[in-house]
Amino acid sequence: MVRVKNPDEIREMIKSHPMNLRRVFSIAAHIDHGKTTTSDYLLRKAGLMSDADAGKKVMMDSDEEEQERGITIFTSVVMLSYEFEGETYLCEINDTPGHISFTGEVSRALRGSDGVVILVDALEGVMTQTETNIRLSLAEKCKPVLFINKVDRLISELRLAPQDVFAKIDTILAGVNKLIKDNAPKGSAKDWMVSFKDGSVTVGSAKDGWAFNMSTLQRLQIKPQDIFAKYDEDDKEWLKENLP
Repeated sequence: MVRVKNPDEIREMIKSHPMNLRRVFSIAAHIDHGKTTTSDYLLRKAGLMSDADAGKKVMMDSDEEEQERGITIFTSVVMLSYEFEGETYLCEINDTPGHISFTGEVSRALRGSDGVVILVDALEGVMTQTETNIRLSLAEKCKPVLFINKVDRLISELRLAPQDVFAKIDTILAGVNKLIKDNAPKGSAKDWMVSFKDGSVTVGSAKDGWAFNMSTLQRLQIKPQDIFAKYDEDDKEWLKENLP
Protein backbone atom coordinates (compact mmCIF):
# COMPACT_ATOMS: atom_id res chain seq x y z
CA MET A 1 0.00 0.00 0.00
CA VAL A 2 1.27 3.48 -0.85
CA ARG A 3 1.99 5.57 2.22
CA VAL A 4 3.61 8.75 0.91
CA LYS A 5 2.53 10.52 -2.26
CA ASN A 6 4.07 13.95 -1.72
CA PRO A 7 7.46 14.34 -3.50
CA ASP A 8 8.71 16.64 -0.71
CA GLU A 9 8.11 13.88 1.83
CA ILE A 10 10.02 11.45 -0.38
CA ARG A 11 12.96 13.88 -0.47
CA GLU A 12 12.95 14.03 3.31
CA MET A 13 12.83 10.22 3.53
CA ILE A 14 15.88 10.01 1.25
CA LYS A 15 17.79 12.04 3.84
CA SER A 16 16.54 10.40 7.03
CA HIS A 17 14.83 7.04 6.45
CA PRO A 18 16.51 4.05 8.21
CA MET A 19 18.82 2.04 5.95
CA ASN A 20 17.17 -1.26 6.91
CA LEU A 21 13.89 0.04 5.45
CA ARG A 22 15.34 0.96 2.06
CA ARG A 23 15.23 -1.26 -0.99
CA VAL A 24 16.73 -0.90 -4.46
CA PHE A 25 15.46 -3.04 -7.29
CA SER A 26 15.73 -3.06 -11.07
CA ILE A 27 13.24 -4.07 -13.73
CA ALA A 28 14.92 -5.95 -16.59
CA ALA A 29 13.44 -7.43 -19.75
CA HIS A 30 13.82 -8.06 -23.46
CA ILE A 31 12.97 -5.03 -25.60
CA ASP A 32 9.23 -4.21 -25.83
CA HIS A 33 8.21 -6.71 -23.14
CA GLY A 34 6.64 -3.89 -21.12
CA LYS A 35 9.14 -2.63 -18.53
CA THR A 36 8.37 1.04 -18.84
CA THR A 37 4.61 0.47 -18.98
CA THR A 38 4.97 -1.57 -15.78
CA SER A 39 6.91 1.30 -14.20
CA ASP A 40 4.09 3.66 -15.19
CA TYR A 41 1.64 1.58 -13.19
CA LEU A 42 3.92 1.57 -10.16
CA LEU A 43 3.94 5.36 -10.42
CA ARG A 44 0.15 5.34 -10.72
CA LYS A 45 -0.07 3.18 -7.59
CA ALA A 46 2.07 5.74 -5.81
CA GLY A 47 -0.26 8.54 -6.87
CA LEU A 48 2.33 10.14 -9.17
CA MET A 49 0.39 9.50 -12.39
CA SER A 50 -3.26 9.58 -13.34
CA ASP A 51 -5.13 6.43 -14.35
CA ALA A 52 -5.50 7.89 -17.85
CA ASP A 53 -1.75 8.42 -18.29
CA ALA A 54 -0.55 5.12 -16.81
CA GLY A 55 0.59 2.75 -19.53
CA LYS A 56 0.55 5.47 -22.18
CA LYS A 57 2.80 8.27 -21.00
CA VAL A 58 5.88 6.06 -20.42
CA MET A 59 7.11 8.64 -17.91
CA MET A 60 10.35 6.76 -17.24
CA ASP A 61 11.43 7.34 -20.86
CA SER A 62 12.25 10.98 -20.14
CA ASP A 63 15.04 11.45 -22.68
CA GLU A 64 14.02 13.08 -25.98
CA GLU A 65 15.64 10.33 -28.06
CA GLU A 66 13.91 7.63 -25.99
CA GLN A 67 10.54 9.25 -26.64
CA GLU A 68 11.26 9.63 -30.34
CA ARG A 69 12.42 6.02 -30.80
CA GLY A 70 9.95 4.47 -28.37
CA ILE A 71 12.61 2.47 -26.49
CA THR A 72 14.49 2.82 -23.20
CA ILE A 73 18.14 3.79 -23.74
CA PHE A 74 19.20 4.98 -20.28
CA THR A 75 18.37 3.55 -16.87
CA SER A 76 15.71 5.75 -15.25
CA VAL A 77 15.29 5.91 -11.48
CA VAL A 78 12.28 6.77 -9.33
CA MET A 79 11.84 6.72 -5.55
CA LEU A 80 8.55 5.46 -4.11
CA SER A 81 7.32 4.69 -0.60
CA TYR A 82 5.30 1.58 0.24
CA GLU A 83 3.89 0.14 3.44
CA PHE A 84 4.27 -3.60 3.98
CA GLU A 85 3.43 -5.56 7.13
CA GLY A 86 3.40 -2.43 9.26
CA GLU A 87 6.71 -1.05 7.99
CA THR A 88 7.25 1.80 5.54
CA TYR A 89 9.87 1.07 2.87
CA LEU A 90 11.60 3.58 0.64
CA CYS A 91 11.99 1.86 -2.72
CA GLU A 92 14.29 2.90 -5.55
CA ILE A 93 13.12 1.47 -8.87
CA ASN A 94 15.53 1.27 -11.82
CA ASP A 95 13.85 0.98 -15.23
CA THR A 96 16.62 -0.52 -17.37
CA PRO A 97 17.03 -0.65 -21.18
CA GLY A 98 15.84 -3.76 -23.02
CA HIS A 99 17.94 -3.54 -26.19
CA ILE A 100 21.08 -5.68 -26.25
CA SER A 101 23.16 -2.65 -27.27
CA PHE A 102 22.61 -1.15 -23.81
CA THR A 103 23.53 -4.18 -21.68
CA GLY A 104 26.16 -2.11 -19.86
CA GLU A 105 23.40 0.14 -18.48
CA VAL A 106 21.57 -2.94 -17.17
CA SER A 107 24.69 -4.36 -15.55
CA ARG A 108 25.43 -1.10 -13.71
CA ALA A 109 21.87 -0.90 -12.38
CA LEU A 110 21.94 -4.51 -11.18
CA ARG A 111 25.25 -4.00 -9.39
CA GLY A 112 23.60 -1.52 -7.04
CA SER A 113 20.31 -3.41 -6.60
CA ASP A 114 19.01 -5.64 -3.81
CA GLY A 115 16.90 -7.60 -6.30
CA VAL A 116 15.56 -7.63 -9.84
CA VAL A 117 12.17 -8.08 -11.47
CA ILE A 118 12.69 -10.23 -14.57
CA LEU A 119 9.80 -9.29 -16.84
CA VAL A 120 8.70 -11.62 -19.67
CA ASP A 121 6.10 -11.10 -22.40
CA ALA A 122 3.59 -13.97 -22.04
CA LEU A 123 3.23 -14.27 -25.82
CA GLU A 124 6.90 -14.09 -26.82
CA GLY A 125 8.28 -15.98 -23.82
CA VAL A 126 11.95 -16.10 -22.81
CA MET A 127 14.02 -14.22 -25.40
CA THR A 128 17.73 -13.55 -25.94
CA GLN A 129 17.88 -10.47 -23.74
CA THR A 130 15.81 -12.23 -21.07
CA GLU A 131 18.54 -14.84 -20.86
CA THR A 132 21.24 -12.17 -20.80
CA ASN A 133 19.47 -10.25 -18.03
CA ILE A 134 19.10 -13.36 -15.88
CA ARG A 135 22.79 -14.19 -16.30
CA LEU A 136 23.79 -10.60 -15.50
CA SER A 137 21.55 -10.60 -12.42
CA LEU A 138 22.99 -13.81 -11.07
CA ALA A 139 26.56 -12.71 -11.80
CA GLU A 140 25.89 -9.61 -9.67
CA LYS A 141 24.27 -11.78 -6.94
CA CYS A 142 21.02 -9.92 -7.52
CA LYS A 143 18.11 -12.22 -6.59
CA PRO A 144 15.31 -12.35 -9.19
CA VAL A 145 11.55 -12.45 -9.05
CA LEU A 146 9.45 -13.03 -12.18
CA PHE A 147 6.64 -10.95 -13.67
CA ILE A 148 4.91 -12.54 -16.67
CA ASN A 149 3.39 -9.55 -18.45
CA LYS A 150 0.91 -9.15 -21.33
CA VAL A 151 -1.23 -12.13 -20.31
CA ASP A 152 -4.10 -10.16 -21.87
CA ARG A 153 -2.63 -10.97 -25.30
CA LEU A 154 -3.04 -14.70 -24.72
CA ILE A 155 -6.65 -14.17 -23.68
CA SER A 156 -7.93 -11.44 -26.00
CA GLU A 157 -5.66 -11.76 -29.06
CA LEU A 158 -4.96 -15.48 -29.32
CA ARG A 159 -8.23 -16.44 -27.58
CA LEU A 160 -6.47 -19.30 -25.82
CA ALA A 161 -8.41 -21.56 -23.48
CA PRO A 162 -7.48 -21.26 -19.78
CA GLN A 163 -5.53 -24.52 -19.76
CA ASP A 164 -3.45 -23.34 -22.75
CA VAL A 165 -2.67 -20.04 -21.03
CA PHE A 166 -1.61 -21.92 -17.90
CA ALA A 167 0.60 -24.19 -20.03
CA LYS A 168 2.26 -21.17 -21.66
CA ILE A 169 2.95 -19.64 -18.26
CA ASP A 170 4.38 -22.94 -16.98
CA THR A 171 6.71 -23.09 -20.00
CA ILE A 172 8.03 -19.59 -19.27
CA LEU A 173 8.47 -20.43 -15.59
CA ALA A 174 10.40 -23.60 -16.43
CA GLY A 175 12.66 -21.71 -18.86
CA VAL A 176 13.47 -19.00 -16.33
CA ASN A 177 14.18 -21.53 -13.59
CA LYS A 178 16.52 -23.52 -15.84
CA LEU A 179 18.54 -20.37 -16.45
CA ILE A 180 18.61 -19.63 -12.72
CA LYS A 181 19.63 -23.20 -11.90
CA ASP A 182 22.45 -23.10 -14.45
CA ASN A 183 23.80 -19.67 -13.50
CA ALA A 184 23.01 -19.00 -9.82
CA PRO A 185 25.83 -18.41 -7.32
CA LYS A 186 27.16 -21.67 -5.91
CA GLY A 187 24.76 -23.18 -3.40
CA SER A 188 22.00 -20.65 -4.16
CA ALA A 189 20.14 -22.23 -7.09
CA LYS A 190 17.42 -23.94 -5.05
CA ASP A 191 16.66 -20.85 -2.95
CA TRP A 192 16.78 -18.46 -5.91
CA MET A 193 14.49 -20.36 -8.27
CA VAL A 194 11.10 -18.64 -8.63
CA SER A 195 7.70 -20.19 -7.93
CA PHE A 196 4.06 -19.35 -7.40
CA LYS A 197 4.24 -21.09 -4.03
CA ASP A 198 6.60 -18.58 -2.42
CA GLY A 199 5.10 -15.52 -4.14
CA SER A 200 8.10 -14.83 -6.37
CA VAL A 201 6.03 -15.19 -9.57
CA THR A 202 3.41 -12.64 -10.59
CA VAL A 203 1.32 -12.62 -13.77
CA GLY A 204 -0.74 -9.84 -15.27
CA SER A 205 -1.07 -7.06 -17.81
CA ALA A 206 0.64 -3.73 -17.18
CA LYS A 207 -1.25 -2.21 -20.13
CA ASP A 208 -4.61 -3.15 -18.64
CA GLY A 209 -3.50 -2.32 -15.09
CA TRP A 210 -3.80 -5.64 -13.23
CA ALA A 211 -1.56 -8.33 -11.80
CA PHE A 212 -1.61 -11.03 -9.14
CA ASN A 213 0.32 -13.76 -7.41
CA MET A 214 -1.30 -16.78 -5.81
CA SER A 215 -1.52 -15.23 -2.34
CA THR A 216 -3.44 -12.29 -3.83
CA LEU A 217 -6.02 -14.61 -5.38
CA GLN A 218 -6.39 -16.57 -2.15
CA ARG A 219 -6.77 -13.43 -0.05
CA LEU A 220 -9.39 -11.93 -2.37
CA GLN A 221 -11.05 -15.30 -3.10
CA ILE A 222 -10.70 -14.76 -6.85
CA LYS A 223 -10.19 -17.67 -9.24
CA PRO A 224 -7.97 -17.46 -12.36
CA GLN A 225 -11.04 -18.30 -14.46
CA ASP A 226 -12.65 -15.05 -13.22
CA ILE A 227 -10.07 -13.12 -15.24
CA PHE A 228 -11.08 -14.88 -18.45
CA ALA A 229 -14.72 -14.13 -17.67
CA LYS A 230 -14.00 -10.42 -17.24
CA TYR A 231 -12.28 -10.28 -20.63
CA ASP A 232 -15.29 -12.03 -22.17
CA GLU A 233 -17.46 -9.34 -20.57
CA ASP A 234 -15.02 -6.60 -21.69
CA ASP A 235 -14.81 -5.50 -18.05
CA LYS A 236 -11.16 -4.52 -17.67
CA GLU A 237 -12.09 -1.92 -15.07
CA TRP A 238 -13.06 -4.71 -12.67
CA LEU A 239 -9.59 -6.23 -13.08
CA LYS A 240 -7.91 -2.86 -12.52
CA GLU A 241 -9.96 -2.18 -9.40
CA ASN A 242 -9.70 -5.65 -7.85
CA LEU A 243 -6.19 -6.72 -8.92
CA PRO A 244 -4.27 -3.41 -9.07
